[in-house]
Amino acid sequence: ERKRTEEEPHVPFVPAPIVTISRQSGSRGSYFGSRLALKLGYQRLHREVIDAISESSGYYKKIVASLDDRFRSDLSLMVESMITGKSFDHNDYVKHLSKVVLSLSALGGVVLMGRGGNLILGPERGFHIRVVCPIEHRIENLVKYKSLGPKEARTIIERSDNIRREFISKVFKVDV
Repeated sequence: ERKRTEEEPHVPFVPAPIVTISRQSGSRGSYFGSRLALKLGYQRLHREVIDAISESSGYYKKIVASLDDRFRSDLSLMVESMITGKSFDHNDYVKHLSKVVLSLSALGGVVLMGRGGNLILGPERGFHIRVVCPIEHRIENLVKYKSLGPKEARTIIERSDNIRREFISKVFKVDV
């Protein structure tokens, strides 16, 4: 066994690439991400990232989820930290999110949905896709696949776009 391992050249581990997908609500980006992961034999991660952050940081899932995609006021965070005895702010969220995304990229073979993964990894680490679609088609998609009325679909899309834009702007200081 020792001789065999000495004769075989050491091949370093090269992780499979990571793919990040950012998308507009109603653009069918989540569906595309699922299909892509299936085709590549990759794992698709979405809300699972929040769970990983919760476990690695030791903070309550509820607190982490409440910081995700939208931000609470500093006063709200201060009051909650006084009540729970735990302090967890936006910087903590970003630090743990970055740690999880970078760990995933080291392992590879993942399609990561949203969470600013493309911005955390940068252009040199991974393949990044942005799925966009005209508002009319996005409304049609939500009406068709989520059984919503057109007015309700438009409201959901506009709210989602605002939340995602605010998240990216506040966390990464860039415009979507």
